[in-house]
Amino acid sequence: MKSIFVDWSFEYNNDTWDFVGRNVLDTKRGVWSSDNQDGIDEDDGYPLYNFAYPLYSKNIEDEIILKACEMTNCTVVYNTKEDAYYLALTGCGMDMSQDIALAYIIIDGCIDWDFLDSVYVSGPLSVSKSNYIRVLEELNRQVDISISNYKTLLVQIKEKLSEYAANETEVV
Repeated sequence: MKSIFVDWSFEYNNDTWDFVGRNVLDTKRGVWSSDNQDGIDEDDGYPLYNFAYPLYSKNIEDEIILKACEMTNCTVVYNTKEDAYYLALTGCGMDMSQDIALAYIIIDGCIDWDFLDSVYVSGPLSVSKSNYIRVLEELNRQVDISISNYKTLLVQIKEKLSEYAANETEVV
């Protein structure tokens, strides 16, 4: 499944979405103040860009959510009607595909298969060089699997085409 459109300006006042990334940041770090320099401000952890990317994990530990929120420009939201978690961007204005890919790796252990060809690979944009390499290594692993699967499928298709070509005289 690819991303879905969500009008976050409407959803902030609706009961459909739970902003779990924001809640975890607030619980673990508290609100920013002169006494709490590590705290978050009033906008941290809320989605900004009007898309949500499905996660496959069903029970995500707070420490994993915190790691994804702190290491990427993503947050985690929970759709109460679907009983499903999603990633959402907390920033926009440039290609954030590497952040989304990294958040997928942190939370689901791999990049969503539908998202593989969306990740910018020409150089690090919004993630560090080490995290860019981490994303590339995971892309490499998953694309290798895809290629192998497609090669197997191609062999099966060619076998069936040969089988049916041999029986051309058969009435359909």
